Amino acid sequence: MIPASHPVVSVCIANYNGEHLLERCIASVLAQENAPAFEIIVHDDASTDRSLSVLQRYPDVRVIASPHNVGFCIANNRMAETAKGTFLLLLNNDARLLRDALSTLLVTSAHWSHRAVLGLPQFTPDGRLVDRGARLDPFMNPVPITVDARDPPATLQGACMWVPSACWHELGGFPEYFAMNVEDVYLCCKARMAGMEVRVPHASGYLHDGGATFGAGPDAATPNRWVSTARRRYLSERNKLLVMLVFLPAPLLVLLLPLHVLLLVVEAVAVAAHNRRAGLLRDPYLRAVADVVSLCPRALVDRRGLASTQARGRWALLGRFSPVPHKLRLLLARGVPELRGGAR
Repeated sequence: MIPASHPVVSVCIANYNGEHLLERCIASVLAQENAPAFEIIVHDDASTDRSLSVLQRYPDVRVIASPHNVGFCIANNRMAETAKGTFLLLLNNDARLLRDALSTLLVTSAHWSHRAVLGLPQFTPDGRLVDRGARLDPFMNPVPITVDARDPPATLQGACMWVPSACWHELGGFPEYFAMNVEDVYLCCKARMAGMEVRVPHASGYLHDGGATFGAGPDAATPNRWVSTARRRYLSERNKLLVMLVFLPAPLLVLLLPLHVLLLVVEAVAVAAHNRRAGLLRDPYLRAVADVVSLCPRALVDRRGLASTQARGRWALLGRFSPVPHKLRLLLARGVPELRGGAR
């Protein structure tokens, strides 16, 4: 029974073709212990599987059935707009909460006077720690925090993100021109510039089938290799460039943006050669750079908007940076990624 008439928390689940994931995700929310009153909202992004049929088994779950596929950012913005709760918990359909997740998040939020964006420790389905949030490298790649560090993270996983509704509306939600991917980095950077905290409590957590809906992650057959998709790489590289445009201090932007584009060209050549697919030079990498050029005016509008509302300067964001590029760590640990599919 979901006490949805006056919920404290709105659990917002973005779903696309998650027929095999939804039941476990929703069950983990319904199994919460000592939880505040909550509602569950699911945005179905024009799924082509039986997701809507699965959702019919949960009459208390509010379903937003989109006739068109609009992407993760718009899906979450729509759910936040209709949510009744004082707090939002944005939850991926491939995530499962531990039983004390909601109670832990509420207590932690109160500690920060409800002016904090919160995550939870992320675990693999078999219980291995993935991260406790992440730092950022100079190119806006998240560097997972895997120790119980005292320093707070720079960013959180959008797979499980708690935001007070008032803060969400103050920040303006996710940038819809991102479509999906890296929107969590954008929101956390914007929150920190607005004077909010970004934190991960030491308790509780969630299990995450990372990449289950996007076909990315360690290859089960060869776990020391890294597998991704061309589409995920395109969105990731495009949106990280946009985050750099919005948030980096101007002197660093002038230095790092051309360097990052150069490194992307080198990476594109290496990935195309490794995968024996010449088309990977153009799509996803060169396409990502070209699309940043077309989206640059929107990013610059965001950048100018921050200048009039920020509580912290851009240089303050660098206090949680990791100086070593995270891709270099991955290259040394797992080699050049295997890319599957097309970027369209």
